[in-house]
Amino acid sequence: NGYPTISCELNVHLKTIYSVRYHVLTKLGCRTVLDYQILSVSKAFTHWLTINNVDNVISRVNSKVIA
Repeated sequence: NGYPTISCELNVHLKTIYSVRYHVLTKLGCRTVLDYQILSVSKAFTHWLTINNVDNVISRVNSKVIA
């Protein structure tokens, strides 16, 4: 399709990306991407992001990238 893939952009194998994504979701206590999407918009999670100053790392805006 002519568009670069995320694995090419990061110079990382696609299996590595899925493995990291799986482990991040597991550490957050999510079994599915839907669980993460629900968590990412919860007040407790967004408050935790705010007090830990990590809004630029994971937020509602880029949670779709993880999904």
